[in-house]
Amino acid sequence: MRPVFFAAAGADQTIIDAAGIDRVFHARSGDLRLEDLTVTGGVVPNRGGGIGRFAVSDSNDLTLVRVAVTGNESPNAAGVDSASNGDLTTIIDSTISGNIGTGIQMPFASVVIDNSTISGNTGSGLAVINQGSGIIRN
Repeated sequence: MRPVFFAAAGADQTIIDAAGIDRVFHARSGDLRLEDLTVTGGVVPNRGGGIGRFAVSDSNDLTLVRVAVTGNESPNAAGVDSASNGDLTTIIDSTISGNIGTGIQMPFASVVIDNSTISGNTGSGLAVINQGSGIIRN
C-alpha cells in the first residue's frame, strides 16, 4: 500500500471535522502522515475517535507534524490509537488535548513524542500497554 500524506495550511486554518458521525481518520494499511491541520469531532464506541490506526499488516507508521487532535470522543483512545504490531507513531510539534477518553493509546505499537503537548483529556494522557513502547522528548 502506498503512503498517504496530507499537508495543509495550518492547524488553525485546516480543520477536518467528523461532526460526531465516526472517527476522523481510519488507517488500515500503509503509512499515514498528517501535517498542519486539526483533527476533531470523531466519536466512536470503541477506540480511535480522532485517528484509528488499525493495520491489517505489520509495520505501518503514523506521523503527525504540527497537528491538533482535539474534541474527539471514545471510551478508550479518544485522540490517537495505533493498535498494530510493529507500528511506529511519531508526534512532532503537536497538541493532543480536550478529548473525551485517553489522548494517545499504543497497545502494541511504539510512540515517539517530540516537543508536543498532551493535556486536558478525560482519560490518561498517554497509555503505552502490552508490547508497546514510548519515548518522550521536550
